[in-house]
Amino acid sequence: MEHLQDEPLFNLVFDGMMLSSQAAEHLDVCDACQQRMEELGRLHEELAVARRSTVSPAAHARYVALFAEVEQQAQSTAARLGAWLSAALTWDSRSAAPAAGIRSGAGAAYRLLYAAGELEVELMVEPERGMRRVEGEVIGLDDSGGVALIDLAPVSAAGPHWSVQGTSQGRFGLGQIEPGVYRLTVTPVSGAVVEIEPLDLT
Repeated sequence: MEHLQDEPLFNLVFDGMMLSSQAAEHLDVCDACQQRMEELGRLHEELAVARRSTVSPAAHARYVALFAEVEQQAQSTAARLGAWLSAALTWDSRSAAPAAGIRSGAGAAYRLLYAAGELEVELMVEPERGMRRVEGEVIGLDDSGGVALIDLAPVSAAGPHWSVQGTSQGRFGLGQIEPGVYRLTVTPVSGAVVEIEPLDLT
């Protein structure tokens, strides 16, 4: 029995083009061709994830401009302090809810509170179509302009990386984050750079 060529399988998986009736009948009974189609399906899914993770040229230009704007401030802050402040987790509503007799499902939103010196970082994590959305606020900032940059990166150093500019009130938002363990770096316009690691967004 002659197996299907890759081209009709590619057309089916990637473009949704139907097979001929003879090819469809062969695919129904051929384990090897079904396995090949499953492999192509996984490749299609991986490419779709890669496309979603690719930064557009316009976004890249904005990130470059933002980094250039705050790089000197961040470097001078780090040099003045000699080290970043590591934030400690002081509240996790996921562990507090069961203690209070509240049932909390895996898909529910939860609140995290971290403390670093005079600053607190409050995070609200919400499920978003299988991903996570994080709304945050830095509490205890002085009046020098809020948060310059928020950076989120996987602890494993593999995967997408997010950088956004915060508001003058210290608020920020990050969306479409895959569940996982991350390192969050908050760079205020003035004062200590705060690092949260690990940040569990599962």
